[in-house]
Amino acid sequence: MSNDTVEVKVGLRNVLDEQKDIEFKKVRGKYLLWTVYSFARESDDEIYNLIVNNKIEIYVNGELTHPDDWAKIGLDEGDEIVVVPVLSGGGGGKRAGWISFIAGAIIVAVGIYMSLPPTSPLAPYVIMFGLGLMFTGASILLFQPDLPSLPSLGGDKDTQTYNWSGIRTTARADMRIPVVYGTHMVGGNIISGFVESDGEDSYLNMLIALCEGEINGICKYSDHTSVCVTSDTTNASYCAPAIYLDGQPLHNFSNVQWWYRTGTNEASPSRDEFYPFVQNKIPHFDGARVQYDDGREITTDGMSRPR
Repeated sequence: MSNDTVEVKVGLRNVLDEQKDIEFKKVRGKYLLWTVYSFARESDDEIYNLIVNNKIEIYVNGELTHPDDWAKIGLDEGDEIVVVPVLSGGGGGKRAGWISFIAGAIIVAVGIYMSLPPTSPLAPYVIMFGLGLMFTGASILLFQPDLPSLPSLGGDKDTQTYNWSGIRTTARADMRIPVVYGTHMVGGNIISGFVESDGEDSYLNMLIALCEGEINGICKYSDHTSVCVTSDTTNASYCAPAIYLDGQPLHNFSNVQWWYRTGTNEASPSRDEFYPFVQNKIPHFDGARVQYDDGREITTDGMSRPR
């Protein structure tokens, strides 16, 4: 196979209607894992969520593939890939699981027979081997393997790209900073956060590291091929961003302000705080701040004593 990508057909099988024809989509790729993930990204939200939130099986030209091989399987022009969601129980190696379980049970029976007089010294080992096969088969039937870790990522299964349990915002120290290629949804890691109160209102402020800079920008909600050039909602050039809170687009919420920076190393005093393409300070995060709970309760009568 050449070093260039090839065009293959990828489709999702409806496990609730096996008689329904699979609708294939042409996708370019080189390796199975990345190609299936590209298919998920290019599909509608329903198919995307179905693939990234569930365990799956992947067939290439009618042959079931093993999850450990997904990152290594190269593709040829015209290959047919079928993704099958596993909605419950076992999954990718269900047939292998049953074979292992049944074979183990047979071997255990043989071991028990060997333990009868005249007793064979190998009987205990045969029984243990059979039990091992049975436990292996049971584990395959009950637990579908997660998407495999990728060698190029150092064997880390916590990457937001290839952890198919879904993209989420984290708040952890020593997190790796992801590198984004092309257009990609990321959750980011909260590197600073605090709550400010103004009368009866409280405001949550979060500073989120999305990825390694420099980037082109955050995509527009209405057009993922172009980026937001300002976060000032009063500016005529303003467009709602492709930012989501709990699965809802940002523009569904009121009284929300947002800023972002593309990661350049240059500041520009002539640009306002809403301009993302220079490294000017982001409001509310231009100094050090430590927030802690001292145990006192604020009431209409004042502050209570520390507990």
